[in-house]
Amino acid sequence: MVYGGGMNIQNMADIYVLTSIITSGLLCLGYLAGIVVAVLMIVRKVKLPGIFAVVGFGLFSFNLVFGLVYNLLLRQLLLENGFSPELYYPISSCFQGFVSFLGFAALIVALITGFLTKKQAEGI
Repeated sequence: MVYGGGMNIQNMADIYVLTSIITSGLLCLGYLAGIVVAVLMIVRKVKLPGIFAVVGFGLFSFNLVFGLVYNLLLRQLLLENGFSPELYYPISSCFQGFVSFLGFAALIVALITGFLTKKQAEGI
């Protein structure tokens, strides 16, 4: 089937996959930068906020890798073995949502402990 402009469905699917991979790659770079900054915090003796930041960005990175593995490999394997998409899509989405929530919570705790540590160091 060809739409106006000469794009067919396969080309649109290829563009979607390519943009998804590029987006995931950029997110991965951002998460890795966050992990590097968090490790630098730990090295500079700001341990507790750094540990929470590593955990938060680590959870985000895990979530991203899980999503890529799931979408590129596991989904097709489940379909080939007769598993219903109505069963595993909600389970995967709930799992990824929960991991994202934990990552956000860890980063919020990192911010709060960072502010508290700074105030204690200043004697406020």
